[in-house]
Amino acid sequence: MATKNQQTENDLFEAILVLLSTFSYTDGDIDQSEENFAKLATLRSKIKELADNAGLSELTAYFIQRVEFMKGFIDSTLNTRSISKTTREEINEGQTSIEETIVESLGEVSSEITSEILNTFTFMMVAGASRTLIEDALEELIVGTQSKLGVVSSLLNTKVDIMFSSVVRSYAMMIYTALGYDNFRYEGGLIADSRPFCIERNGNNYTTEQIEAWADLPDWRGRMPGTNAQTIFYYLGGYRCRHWLVPIKNETN
Repeated sequence: MATKNQQTENDLFEAILVLLSTFSYTDGDIDQSEENFAKLATLRSKIKELADNAGLSELTAYFIQRVEFMKGFIDSTLNTRSISKTTREEINEGQTSIEETIVESLGEVSSEITSEILNTFTFMMVAGASRTLIEDALEELIVGTQSKLGVVSSLLNTKVDIMFSSVVRSYAMMIYTALGYDNFRYEGGLIADSRPFCIERNGNNYTTEQIEAWADLPDWRGRMPGTNAQTIFYYLGGYRCRHWLVPIKNETN
């Protein structure tokens, strides 16, 4: 059964094939004619529209749905009823700002996919490739192979993992701060390619001040651009980090 990303890739590839049929060919090879190059110049907006129509908007909506579910889970797990109305409004306002930025970044995925497809098509056209070769190259790029993810899955898996974790962690930290938590355990376990940064911290307890100080450490493998004393709480180990800061209860909470 195809995943949501794979279905998007299949739909996108079928739509691109229709677009490909509007170009002229001679003996199976794409013509390097003025008419074809004129069409190439207008291709970006058409591919972008196809990418959007293929289901990327739905994927963004699905991302938001997942975030809302996790926020509800955090609220139900912790005693958030003690948070004042003013503080709750501040949390919601801050989180809304973060989520709007993230959704905007997700929207950029469509532009990145468009560029990948357009670059491949342009190269094949300049080379005067056959229609069969162009179709094969685009299928490998868009749909992928047994050993390689398609362009939608590849870009979204990376971006969504990072963004989803960052958004949910940021919300969790706002709640933890409002409830007075200032001690945390670095949890998430280890896998074969866990980074030294995470290996060193996994399972250990840290204060808020100690965590803030991590942002001043020399660059480590996987560190996210923009990591500072505030963002370290939701970037943690960085690129695709699977760890979480789990609050440790004390007398006040």
